[in-house]
Amino acid sequence: MILFDEIDRLLLDRDSARYETQADMFQFMTPSMLVKLNDLREEKRSIFIIATNYAERIDNAIKRPGRIDLQIPLLPPDERQRKELIRKFEGEYRKEQALKKPDGAAQSTQNVLEFNEDQVALLAHLMPLYIAAELDQVVRSALDLIDGGRDFRDAIDITLKQQRPSISLESYESRFYLDKNRGLRPDTRRTPWQEFALLAYICAEVEYEIGQELSWVRDVLNLPIMEELGPDVLAVLQRYRQIGQPKA
Repeated sequence: MILFDEIDRLLLDRDSARYETQADMFQFMTPSMLVKLNDLREEKRSIFIIATNYAERIDNAIKRPGRIDLQIPLLPPDERQRKELIRKFEGEYRKEQALKKPDGAAQSTQNVLEFNEDQVALLAHLMPLYIAAELDQVVRSALDLIDGGRDFRDAIDITLKQQRPSISLESYESRFYLDKNRGLRPDTRRTPWQEFALLAYICAEVEYEIGQELSWVRDVLNLPIMEELGPDVLAVLQRYRQIGQPKA
């Protein structure tokens, strides 16, 4: 099994502006990688996993079936999964703290969880775009503050101000617009439209507030291509599809 991480630079879309501005050596990489992937596939001795944060930058010839057979978006956990992870990370933290005490090894592991159900639900509600590692860090930092005497809400507010998610809807704007004056890309299939919509879904699921400065989100979510996501997803996204609309 072979993992190629952050591979978009080696497989850049040959119709993109980024490809045209590359040095000649890098321009040679995409067609040469096509041949190499074909040869390795025919040998049937390896499984290739290609990872990137910019799937839309990869050449379409490489993404077609026969070269990459399965495309899997890895998204942050949804609300239910966040609740489960918060409980898991809290339990791990409490056990680690117990083992640091002189008699920790002999202590019972029962009743190590301190967040009640409402607190877990609130914490999961406040962190729609946090990945698992970030959830773990938030839980640990908040528990450190709580153990130091802070109340739950104060500890959460302090921790969330200090630790922001690495993923944001804002970061996608430049991936949908050619520039500020020309509007949305005419070929929307060259954008991470599905990935973005599912991230917006995770936010809309908990009614995460999106300000007027993100009114462009509405334009993206109203693209006809979004209908492919199905009515259930679109129903949840409906709140964000109305951002910036004048109120009746």
